[in-house]
Amino acid sequence: MFMFHRNTWTEITTDESPALSYHRCVVMGNGQYIVTIGGWDGSKRKSDVHVYDVANATWYQASAPGFPT
Repeated sequence: MFMFHRNTWTEITTDESPALSYHRCVVMGNGQYIVTIGGWDGSKRKSDVHVYDVANATWYQASAPGFPT
């Protein structure tokens, strides 16, 4: 996560962190959430949607009915 006020990057690591590359992210809720969409898990392409709650430092997998697999 990029800390604008410090001009530094911090790695987000929790037991629930999705290990992905080639994903897309968007910040929502006035900086409250980081939404990660899709990516590569090292063996296959993923279409999962994961949400990081910045205030609580927790990840959860969001339900995305109809999202392409």
